[in-house]
Amino acid sequence: MAVPDSVTLRNLSGTYIMNKELSDDTDSVLQLQGIGWVMRKAIKYSAVQLAITLKDDAQGVTEITIVQTTTGGMENTEERWTDWKEREKKDSVFGLVNGKARWVNISEMKDEWFHKLDQKSIEAAGGEVIQTYTESVGLSGKQWTADQVWGFEIINGERRHVRRIVITRGDKVQKIRTVYDWKA
Repeated sequence: MAVPDSVTLRNLSGTYIMNKELSDDTDSVLQLQGIGWVMRKAIKYSAVQLAITLKDDAQGVTEITIVQTTTGGMENTEERWTDWKEREKKDSVFGLVNGKARWVNISEMKDEWFHKLDQKSIEAAGGEVIQTYTESVGLSGKQWTADQVWGFEIINGERRHVRRIVITRGDKVQKIRTVYDWKA
């Protein structure tokens, strides 16, 4: 289902379902991130629901809480603050990671991959998008990074929440787009 026009990045709170038909295949990216075959297959065939809430504090920092639920009731809670301060987290899939987030003007994003968002939606958020940056901690070999920009795109005539992601590990770089339908 299309995301209503009343929902903006500044008011992203709601429930979203990952649309696996419209999203890019995540298998090769997960493999690059060191996720094993069994877990990758479980992720591939699981439905993913995101319950997102945003709250601004007195200093203008947005607290983003995402409760991700997959088939079988597996739940993972991700908390981010848009202050661009690095925080460590033990993720149920990726293990120990450092992550940070911020509001950023889309013009500051150097990779054109991130600019393919709906311009009307970007303008509604004052030209800004949410950027998250995550890096693995403690993997054997080279660590990976995931640079994400959140926004909206018009896909098949419908407005969808999307995340454009660039994953890097050593000299390997992969780009994917994940697409989410509005539930409520």
